[in-house]
Amino acid sequence: MGVQQNLIKELSNLREKPCCGDDAPLGETGMEPFSFTSAKGNQGQGAQWDLVCIIGLRFLLPQVNLINPLENEDIQLPPGTKAIKDLCVSPCGRLTLLASLGKKLSILSMGSNNFSMNYDLPGQAWSCSWDLNSPHHIYAGLQPDSSALFRWADPRPIHTIHSLRQNRAFSHRTQKLLTASSSGPCVWNIGSPSERPFLVPGSEDQGACVSVAYSPSTDDIVASYRPKTETSSETGGSQVLIKRVAGCFYHKIGSVPVHLSDFHLTKSAMVDIPNCYPLFAYGDEVTRGLKLRELPSLKMSQNCEPHQHPILDVKYARSQGKGLLGCLSEDKLQLFSGEV
Repeated sequence: MGVQQNLIKELSNLREKPCCGDDAPLGETGMEPFSFTSAKGNQGQGAQWDLVCIIGLRFLLPQVNLINPLENEDIQLPPGTKAIKDLCVSPCGRLTLLASLGKKLSILSMGSNNFSMNYDLPGQAWSCSWDLNSPHHIYAGLQPDSSALFRWADPRPIHTIHSLRQNRAFSHRTQKLLTASSSGPCVWNIGSPSERPFLVPGSEDQGACVSVAYSPSTDDIVASYRPKTETSSETGGSQVLIKRVAGCFYHKIGSVPVHLSDFHLTKSAMVDIPNCYPLFAYGDEVTRGLKLRELPSLKMSQNCEPHQHPILDVKYARSQGKGLLGCLSEDKLQLFSGEV
């Protein structure tokens, strides 16, 4: 009975929240809008935040100290690493996981700037993730679509991988992964290797998936799509918001049209601020600037200063009472901050 009551409560809460298109006043939802202010864009110079950023290049890993630029350091990558496609800081903040096209998964110690582990993989690594529920597990998304634990007959690379939060109220003891290739976002059940991954309900027939963002605190998923046909002259695309409920149900909240016609992969991120609407951050292909949308309405919240080149990666973190939102293009690292 306990599990059933928890499920009913979760579904009731979902219905009570404003959905896409609702115009409930802020006072009625108990939430407030949130905006970021621009910190100093870093193009080889220091900014004013006590934070260390790591940018993956082909042969070096530049470590930029944003409080003291004199302490910047170029970290030599292990032989054969090649281009870094993704990096992920551990939940404890002391280790960084790196996935590279050199078929390697590496762990960098932030304290010593030394690589403590290097794993040889059967394919090129396009994405990586730490397990949110068990710090001793790490994952890599490979090409063709597979992970270190699974193989699936699909030639497209896993460009995104997230560890899903366990919902112990519903007795889900198995670990699950959210991955994405151009086919769309899929869920893998780590506890059942024989169980095939399944496409997230509500994400079918949307186009070619180029990015997926996930929030462990709210179980929100936002998938970005471009037209699927490689030779298509269409300029349309969409961003789809899906809510994960009770750890195993998926409810499509809504979608918005966006311009996603280029054939490159981009990153996006969720921004969770206490007592504020969650935000979805992504690089806009038209303006080449960072844009933020409120969730669950998907209404545009903020347009940030554009870059000269398209934005390639977006990440969010908290540090010393501030929310720090960063975006990276070919020649520019830009930070935005807000009080949390």
